[in-house]
Amino acid sequence: MKWRIGVVSIGLMWTLLIFKQEVLTENEQNRVITEAISRAVSKSNKHSEQEIGNQVQKLTGVFREGLGQVSNGLSHQMSNGLSTLNQNLSKVGQPPEPKFAQIQFSLWDEQFRDFPELVDTVERDSEGVFKVYWTGRNTSDVAAENLEFWIVLCDDCTYAREPEGFDRPPGTSDVVRHRMFGFLNPGVTIAKIEMDVRMNGHYGWFEMDVKYSCKTCGKMPANPQALTIKVPKLRIPSFPFPPKP
Repeated sequence: MKWRIGVVSIGLMWTLLIFKQEVLTENEQNRVITEAISRAVSKSNKHSEQEIGNQVQKLTGVFREGLGQVSNGLSHQMSNGLSTLNQNLSKVGQPPEPKFAQIQFSLWDEQFRDFPELVDTVERDSEGVFKVYWTGRNTSDVAAENLEFWIVLCDDCTYAREPEGFDRPPGTSDVVRHRMFGFLNPGVTIAKIEMDVRMNGHYGWFEMDVKYSCKTCGKMPANPQALTIKVPKLRIPSFPFPPKP
């Protein structure tokens, strides 16, 4: 009877040992699996964090580059906009720049091939007078109102005849003549003016200076316009000498 109880006890103990061994084995397996899973998860998390960090850095760089381009573009647009705005504001309340009539004088040319013609050759007539023909043209797009002009001969020149339509202002030199013209539209040329001049001396050329003023011409030009007349050399007639005996 005792041995049966002993056998049963030993069997129970063996069974308990086997069960405990299985429990310990299962626990160890669970621990190993848990550690393996933990390591894998930790490694995966670390890798994921690195990947996420790399992506974040990459996205941050792209964002900063794009933001810089946008900022530069906006700065350029704002700078141009401010410059345009300042230019427009500077014009606000300011009247447009006035335009003035401009008169160009020229020696007369029937064909008007080269306008203005500032140099020409004129011969004396039988009375020793140079007949000089000249004109003026409104070369601007503004009408000349109350136009008047002055002609000034050289110091060694005199008027052979008083020019038609001209007067001599009181107190001026004898070589100065003045004319009130009135109104001259843009592009219009003054009719041919004749000036009969004598030259007291023998020169190869002489000048006539012209100045003008008008209501719409602005300030009178400081320098006159010069018309130059070239004088041909006098032809000395040759007489036949009697034949030698």
